Amino acid sequence: MKIFLVRHGMDEDGFREIRYSYKFVSNGPIDRGETIKVKLKKYSGVMLAWTAVLHTVVGIVVYWQQIIDIANDGFINAVEPQLHTNRAAAFWFLLFGLLLFMLARFMNWLIRVKGTDVPKFIGVHMLALSLIGVFFMPVSGFWLVIPQAVIIIRR
Repeated sequence: MKIFLVRHGMDEDGFREIRYSYKFVSNGPIDRGETIKVKLKKYSGVMLAWTAVLHTVVGIVVYWQQIIDIANDGFINAVEPQLHTNRAAAFWFLLFGLLLFMLARFMNWLIRVKGTDVPKFIGVHMLALSLIGVFFMPVSGFWLVIPQAVIIIRR
């Protein structure tokens, strides 16, 4: 299946008007597997955003007491890794959720605004990070990112 960009038209004053439309041309029967891959790639940013939201919600639930302790200490300099290892774990867990959400928004922007695929190297890095995470923490949410990375990597 190929996608062509087509320009056409003039407005009512005779000025050239450019409209963009996509024309799908197939050289044969449409492969349903290819259609599913295209749709999954289109939603890879959304899937990662939901993973980030889930990660952050789990972090708030699991580290609720540490978040309260950080707030009670006034936030500023309330996370000293040498003194408060649980607070540091809560901080990094929640910060990673925000960074994951930021990556998801960037991926969404690439797909929806720029009209391009997410670069393959992002999927490769996500897969490597997830596999390392699964190796060290098998009972974790790293498993959720592996299929998402594979979707991005596959062409």
